[in-house]
Amino acid sequence: MAIDRIDWHWDEVTDAVSDEEHWEKAGAHIGYYMEWAYKKGFAPNNPEENDIEEYQKVLNSEVTGIEFLMNNCDCKFWDSDLNEEGQKFTSYAYDTYVNNLESILGHKMYIEKYNMQDFQKVSNYLDNVYEEYIKNPQPKVINSQINNRPSNVANILSLILSIITLIAIVGFIIYKIMDAFL
Repeated sequence: MAIDRIDWHWDEVTDAVSDEEHWEKAGAHIGYYMEWAYKKGFAPNNPEENDIEEYQKVLNSEVTGIEFLMNNCDCKFWDSDLNEEGQKFTSYAYDTYVNNLESILGHKMYIEKYNMQDFQKVSNYLDNVYEEYIKNPQPKVINSQINNRPSNVANILSLILSIITLIAIVGFIIYKIMDAFL
């Protein structure tokens, strides 16, 4: 299942920049998270043979998280890009991380390319969240699919259906009352 994808954030970058810079600005937050996660030990336990060297490059800071995301993951962050512990933590923390990103970075999202100052801010934030998570690993149910929340759509449709049903019942009652008096 996709956790996040750069194309979900494409329209948020409003600068007139090259395509490569556009992709990087739209996905910097994903790259920060992936790089932090891999350096924390959350890389998949059984990566494909050709990916082992690429994960190692992230660990050795030879490539950044955004470079890894763009060159190895087709600009998509999947749950399979993490080991089991990484998946658990990500389902606990990723939505909150994205929702708090502007306060973490101290500037709006999508205006800066991937940079080490912002990566350090994200790392400090995620280290603190992970420390809290380890101390209190209470399950927190979060749908990690940003911009793809079928549960919210289902809830809205259910509410609309309930309102229509209520209107039909009230109309029937009014009809019966008027029929009784006529």
